[in-house]
Amino acid sequence: MGSNTDATATGAQRIGILFSNTERLQAPALRYLLLELNSVQKHFEYEILPNDMPESPLEALSNDRRRIERKHLRDVQAPKFLVAYREYLRKVASGHKLQEEPPNFFIFITMATFIDDYYSTSPEFELTDPNSIAILALGNWEREMAPPSILECILTMTIQDSLTFISPSFRHSIHLGTKGCMCDFNANPEDTKFKVLNGYLCTSCRSALVKDGLSDLADDIPRILSKGWLGTRSDPGSPAGILAHLKYDLFVTKGLSPTLWERFQKTLAEDGTKQVLDLVGKIILALVLLYLSLHGIKLKQ
Repeated sequence: MGSNTDATATGAQRIGILFSNTERLQAPALRYLLLELNSVQKHFEYEILPNDMPESPLEALSNDRRRIERKHLRDVQAPKFLVAYREYLRKVASGHKLQEEPPNFFIFITMATFIDDYYSTSPEFELTDPNSIAILALGNWEREMAPPSILECILTMTIQDSLTFISPSFRHSIHLGTKGCMCDFNANPEDTKFKVLNGYLCTSCRSALVKDGLSDLADDIPRILSKGWLGTRSDPGSPAGILAHLKYDLFVTKGLSPTLWERFQKTLAEDGTKQVLDLVGKIILALVLLYLSLHGIKLKQ
């Protein structure tokens, strides 16, 4: 196979998405949003793959409470997983008489935490053997970091890791300064929000993509990052509207699933003042009846 750039020039680069086996990452909204990327750009083709390979070298990533040693995982466990997993996918496909080869690249999304507080890592790979995996470890993410929501963070980081797969120059374009660019280093995890909110590709990062013959991609990335294509929750056919039906309101929900308060806020936005006042009235009536009932019991005693 030729270089990664050649693969992109002849069609969308396939990228497999895996989720660690933790209940929090099984939300349909997250899967839908990542797959929606296939409809809004032509450079990458994302596909969600099973994470059920027996005796996986990355099994530790399914433990949200465990802090992982990143360098060992990057240099030893991830390469082993990559070889074993691609062979496993071939066997599964063959068992179903499917012909398509596994993707060359994978993004593993997990709620684990790296000891050194990095939130992404990937083993080095050569263009002559373009197979790699990026691992997102989002255990440090807190609701207080929103906006943006964690789903928007995952979306931006997925695009960033996708670019590192196909552009050697971009892979080394991480910069110390916080510019609101997707390649900000972000020594302070809370500053990560700016790379997601701003939807910006700085001059040096854009130049890196252009250097590798990816000018069209460099032009398209700001549009994808701006997330204007998400639409509004009031439009049932837009991604934001579909996400709302999947019980995830991008404009209210912060984490992987809505809290009770966030669900109430969503009701406020959807049902309008009249319905909300009716709901509040019913709650007040219920409290009054409860009070009278308790008071009545005390009188009888």
